[in-house]
Amino acid sequence: MGAFRLLAGVAVVVALATVLAVEHACAVDRSNFKTCTQSGFCSRHRAIDRAVSPYSLDAGTITVRGGVFYASVLNENTQKTLELSVSVVKAGAVRVKLVELGGLHARYEVPVGDALVEEPQVCHLTTGPNDHADGAPAGSVLR
Repeated sequence: MGAFRLLAGVAVVVALATVLAVEHACAVDRSNFKTCTQSGFCSRHRAIDRAVSPYSLDAGTITVRGGVFYASVLNENTQKTLELSVSVVKAGAVRVKLVELGGLHARYEVPVGDALVEEPQVCHLTTGPNDHADGAPAGSVLR
């Protein structure tokens, strides 16, 4: 009888914890978060036909500055220009940012210190023939 009481007690505790966890998860106030329909950037750039993309990268705008790859991307439907930046972080991640240029409001950038302790260090990125003896192929190289 003692084992049954113990099992019943554990079942009650698990059931109570499950109810509290579900109740806590449902307590999120969704009005504190924007939906895509409330964001001009999302509305303009999300609703596209995946078979035919209106986006094209302007090859004449490709640059590498400070270890970061930059290029302009044009949405041919809206004629809005976006700036693409791609960097490889030394921690092993790739950081991709796509920012609309000339919008009504500047895109919010989280200040360093709020989410990151410091700006991530990026790998050095070079373009052109590889003149190193490390056996890497010619072209763009990460160091």
